[in-house]
Amino acid sequence: MDNNLNFFSVSSDGRIVSWTLVKNELVHTDVIKLSVEGTMTQGPERLQLQTFGCGTSFDFHKKIDYLFLVGTEEGKIYKAHVFDLSINKYEALCTQLVVAKKKNKITHIQFNPVYPIVIIGDERGHVTSLKLSPNLRRMPKEKKGQEVKKGPEVEIAKLDKLLNLVRDLESKAGK
Repeated sequence: MDNNLNFFSVSSDGRIVSWTLVKNELVHTDVIKLSVEGTMTQGPERLQLQTFGCGTSFDFHKKIDYLFLVGTEEGKIYKAHVFDLSINKYEALCTQLVVAKKKNKITHIQFNPVYPIVIIGDERGHVTSLKLSPNLRRMPKEKKGQEVKKGPEVEIAKLDKLLNLVRDLESKAGK
């Protein structure tokens, strides 16, 4: 959906949705569904129903356009980005409990535009400041004698390679 206007939304049913305006139509795509660990409820006829997290706020990183954080009613922050989807579309790779679930809910989350800090606001007016771990910012180690290429071009090439692999598998399956 390149070169089309788009925006993201977070909802109380636990869905993060990407909305894209294509011609006169608004097309939506589920990006991630926030699940709450260890919370299964008893449904009709003894069915086990999974409970989903209630998203209340989110923010995109100012410099890394595909990275975003989601705050939930349960007091957790989910770190997610577009490239996480190739690993697992339905679970976050990193979550952090920020506020007590029963006391207050997260209402706002914001990246600091300069420093590796995240600011979280809750419904009682408390503001929490978290410094992002250096482990989250560390680049992979270079091997001896190997020239490491960096930048968006390298990431695009990696993604193209992955997409070509999937396309080859689909074309072989279609034969």
